[in-house]
Amino acid sequence: MFRLAVTTLRYRTAAFLAIFVAVLLGGALLAAAGGLLETALRLNAPPQRVTAAPIVVAGDPAYHPPNGSGSAAFPERHRVDESLVTKLTGAPGVSKAIADRSFPATVTSSPRSSSGAGAGRAGGSSGAGSSGLAGHPWSSAGLTPYQLMIGRAPVGGQVVLDERLVGTSKPGDHVTVTVGGEPRDLVLAGVARAGHRVDVPAVFFADGDVPAGVDAIGVFPADGMSARELAKQLELPQGVKAYTGDDRGVAEYQGIATSLPLIIMSGVFGGMVAAVMALVVSATIGLSVRQRRRELALLRASGATPRQVGKMVIAETMLVGLIGLAIGLLAGRFAGNWIFGLLADGGIVPPQLRYDQGPLPFAGAAILTFAVLRITVGFAAGRAA
Repeated sequence: MFRLAVTTLRYRTAAFLAIFVAVLLGGALLAAAGGLLETALRLNAPPQRVTAAPIVVAGDPAYHPPNGSGSAAFPERHRVDESLVTKLTGAPGVSKAIADRSFPATVTSSPRSSSGAGAGRAGGSSGAGSSGLAGHPWSSAGLTPYQLMIGRAPVGGQVVLDERLVGTSKPGDHVTVTVGGEPRDLVLAGVARAGHRVDVPAVFFADGDVPAGVDAIGVFPADGMSARELAKQLELPQGVKAYTGDDRGVAEYQGIATSLPLIIMSGVFGGMVAAVMALVVSATIGLSVRQRRRELALLRASGATPRQVGKMVIAETMLVGLIGLAIGLLAGRFAGNWIFGLLADGGIVPPQLRYDQGPLPFAGAAILTFAVLRITVGFAAGRAA
């Protein structure tokens, strides 16, 4: 019957092509949905600005209801007590602790030299001078780390800019920086360069010019102390957590505190794909069987048993479906990255979140697609028999 099933494929090209395309797309989209689910469960957001700190201590960025059903991300940062910096500095196994404070800061005018002559546009030709920037105290530069290229550390009324924001200006020039809606005329004290890629250029202020409060604390273990072990040993107040590895991105970025929306989205998306695939395959096989009634009747009249006829329908459909499934799983990686990119561009998920698609989404997509295909073709084969 398998040989007969292979022979009949060329006479039913349209029907089997429809099954092939449905299974291919279904497998690829189910693998993509599985990747979204894995991403939601892992919530990996590799840090950028706090990469140098092995441990980042910050307030829990999400609200957890008393009944324990889900969580909701806070729209603002959950700050920690400033006294915690001193406490962590003196804790056993800690080499040093650096406090950080993040706040909106925007370079809003071209630098002016101290003599009054124009010194070029802030941000250079890239136009970064009009983009949203993040202000930080200069003492937190070591969390990235940032290194001074020229100039010196800022004091009161001075600022250090990321090299991407400087353009043709130089230390001593004046620049207007808007903080909290209030323009400030500051002197450019120096130019800094990040030790690695940082998407948001930083504007560093003197510690005394920074708004009060602590958003996060970078903790550096002493020699011979593991970051993960130290994170477990730290005595932290309620509502404050220690993050290591890629989890540090939760403390750096906003909106990565809860995975419930992405879990719901991946479940609904995967369920719709499986249902549509089952309907398409079922309708196509059913139509093909109805069109082949005389052919199947001839097989029965020639001595074929109902079981053999059913096996033939199953074999020809599964052969095409498995080929489509194999190609669909290969395309699942590209489909997942494309869909996740659309979600990030649309603001549905934070762009800093990393898309994770390991072997489990592909295994789940293969099992689910195979199950849908086998159950669907089983009903059709029963009608054929």
